Amino acid sequence: MSEEALQEFYKYVLLPQFGLEKVQIEWKKHQEIGPDDDAHYFDINNQQYMLIFKDYGAYSEEELKELIKLPRGTFEYVSPTSHSDIAPIYRVGFDAPSKYAHNVTGYFTLLKI
Repeated sequence: MSEEALQEFYKYVLLPQFGLEKVQIEWKKHQEIGPDDDAHYFDINNQQYMLIFKDYGAYSEEELKELIKLPRGTFEYVSPTSHSDIAPIYRVGFDAPSKYAHNVTGYFTLLKI
């Protein structure tokens, strides 16, 4: 999926699950942080965010600190406003049998940084 299409998916499908809808998003950069894990950086109204995609599960605070060089205390989790049994993580997936789609089907964590 192209970067532009992925950003549209995040803007119109994923970020509203975290209460961020009808907002102006300024995409900054994309960073691979693991074999199947990515970080997408963006700003909304001069507030910086990082959307983390992980193919399964989530990173601990200590792992986040090591992976993305954020010192403890410089980020806060944004919990989903939609139902999530694993908040602050939001899972996107389909019932089996289904295909894995990198940066689409998996586990998302949103941070204010």
